[in-house]
Formats: sequence, C-alpha cells, structure tokens
Amino acid sequence: MSLLTAYHDRSLAVLASDDRASVQAGNGKGWKALPGSFPKFTVCGLLLLGAVGRNDLTTRLMRGTERLVAEHSLGLREVRAQMPGILRMMWERRNSGLAAASDKLHVALLGFDSAENRIRSFVWLSDDHFEPVETTDRPEHVFFSLGAFQVEDERALVAFSDRIGREGSQKGAPWVAGQLRDAIDGLHRRYTTIGRPAFFAAIDRNGLVPLPAEFELPPARIVAVPDAPSIATAGRLYVGSIQTPRAGAPDTIGNEDGGSGAQSGMLNTLWFLQSNVATGGNGTITNAGNANDGDLTTFAQLSATGNGSTSNAAGFVLSAPPGITRRYTSATLKIRRAITANNLLPASGIAYQMAATLGSSTITTESAICGAGPVALSTLSFPLPLNANLSQASISFQILLFTGPTSGTITVKIYEAWLEIFE
Repeated sequence: MSLLTAYHDRSLAVLASDDRASVQAGNGKGWKALPGSFPKFTVCGLLLLGAVGRNDLTTRLMRGTERLVAEHSLGLREVRAQMPGILRMMWERRNSGLAAASDKLHVALLGFDSAENRIRSFVWLSDDHFEPVETTDRPEHVFFSLGAFQVEDERALVAFSDRIGREGSQKGAPWVAGQLRDAIDGLHRRYTTIGRPAFFAAIDRNGLVPLPAEFELPPARIVAVPDAPSIATAGRLYVGSIQTPRAGAPDTIGNEDGGSGAQSGMLNTLWFLQSNVATGGNGTITNAGNANDGDLTTFAQLSATGNGSTSNAAGFVLSAPPGITRRYTSATLKIRRAITANNLLPASGIAYQMAATLGSSTITTESAICGAGPVALSTLSFPLPLNANLSQASISFQILLFTGPTSGTITVKIYEAWLEIFE
C-alpha cells in the first residue's frame, strides 16, 4: 500500500510519497517489494491526484485522470464530481479475490477552488464505499496521510501535524516538503512496505510551485506496475475478461472475447458530466447525481403533477464525456431509463422528451405523450459514427407539461448514460 502524505492550508498544498510498490509473497505471508520506483501521485493540470492501495487500480486511475483533465481542461470541482462514480465503477470491476489487507483503494485530490478562493482537498476510501471526505473542511485540518502506517503511529502523526500546522504557512513550501520527507523516512525505517521518500509536488492558486532540486516531481507518465494482485498469489487462474453485473444491473451479454475471431479489442466506457439541473412549478428532481455516478442500479428521478399549469417542469443535461484520440472500431451511446408513471389527463401533448446530439447532429429522440402509461426499464443503444468528436455528445432529459394537464403524474427514472468504445 505504501505511503502518501499531504499538507494544506488556504493557499498552499504539498504532497509527498514514497517509491515502493509491494505485493503479497507467494505463500500469502509477508510482503515483497517490486523492482523499480513508483510514485503514489501524479500532477493533472493544476491538480494533484494521489492513490494508494491496489497496484492495478492506482496506476489505471492516475493515467485515466491525467487524460481526462488534459483533454477537457477540467478543474477541481468537475473532477471531484466525477471521482465517486469512476472509483465505484473501477471497484465493481476489480478482481476481488484478494486478502482484505491487499484489497483497498484510497484516493486523494487536491487543488485550488477559485469559487471559494482557497485550496481544497478530498479523500475517498474503498472502506467507506468512496463517500467523499473533505480534509480541508476546517482551518485547523492541515495534514493527512494515507497508506501503510499503523495505529501505534497515530500519536507521532498527531504531534507532527501540530508542528507542521503551526509553522507551515510561515515557512513555505520547501520547508514543508522537507518535513514530509523526514516523516516518510522515519516510517520507511520501521516498515518494509514503505519505501524511501522520493516524490514531491506543491501547488497554489496558479498551479505548481517550484521546489528545490532535491524534491523530485513524479515522472510525467506514471510507470505501469505489473499486475501484482494476479501474479503474487500461487494457484490463480485467469480466464477471459467478462464482468458479472452487480445486483439489479442489466445482464452481461458478453465482451466479444469468446475465442479466435470473436475479439474486438479493448472496451472503453466513457461517462458524462451533468449540467443545467432545473425545475419549474411543481416539478422535482431527486438524486440528480445518480444519472452519472457509474452505477447502473441507482437513478435520478424526474417528476411533475398535472394541475392545469403550463410551467411544471424538471430536467437536466448530460454532456462532455472524455474524448478519445486513439483509433476505435465502434462507438455506441447507451441510455438506461424507465417511465414508471404517466397517467396525466387530458391525454394529449408531449409530457417528456429526451434528445441526444453529437455536435450539431441529432443521434436520437424519445418522447412520451400525456397519459401514455409507463415504459419498462430498458437500456437503449445507438451507434455513433467513426472518427467523430465524441466529447461533443450531449443528452437532455426533460419533463415539460406545456399543454397544462389537469390531473395525474409523470415520473421518469434516468439510471445512466454512457459511451462504449471498442478499439
């Protein structure tokens, strides 16, 4: 699991990590260090993203977030909004046949929030189903650590936090980096699972803060860690790449990897950002974020009731998925939705409409007339043209009772929308 440590105040954040990646020994007892040097964080534009835990997931997460931020110029708030869905999706699809001590993923994101004019930091833990924790929620919170330290180290970490909190803002980034280095080095001398202090970065409102040469930045491209969980355990057999669905999610049909001639390459799943969440009259939206959380069993609910008004409305837009610059063989838009109630009267006029576009081109539309009844839960699929700019895909979901039905209710549940890209 190794170690990631961080200092933050309102105007400065400094991150430091060791260089060790470890796997469980072949007999399941003890740990073995992998050859090489492995940072536990990366620089993503103006943000710092750290991850400790499963070697296979941390590397994939850091690489993917680097691309996501670079291709879309995302800031702290946008990445923070997407992170729980990304992490939960990765966690659901992981190889879960590991001992509890190995099967963890802890993630940190730090950056400057221009709306609040301060540095903010967030942590997500697999132990807590990746519920976000803001470590900058109080001014006195200035230090956190993720990784392979023990309960008996907490007293020393509390004392360290008190010292760095009293002096850090006055002494600046190089002094703070030196303190973090010394803290990691002390733990490195005690535990074989923690490497030497090796990688450092500092940011303020303008981005990276220069540090002396002794404090090395992580490499521009994260070095891939071998598939440690799969190769570290004796007797493991890997067959295929199909993922079984979680309870309530749609059945898995296949991943086109059933034998020679049946493969289509790597599958990329791209998720959308949410915007324009709005209601009018008695329209309501419940759990809007569930429409793009990466979980096919949760849903955002749109609802409105007929009372003669023409202003009852509810809706939102999903747009700006990550683009893909590599050549791909197929691209498909998928939308999972249900209309669980529609008994509006009089039974005339459109009550609900979905419209999906790619740039200026329409992909598809769907509408429901007042009083048309429920529509069963299903996943809609729409092929997209090759070589299109997929980041321009957008879907609007809207209830609008503009004909003024006088009674009844319409309820629409949006479970998820996503792009599936085969390379």
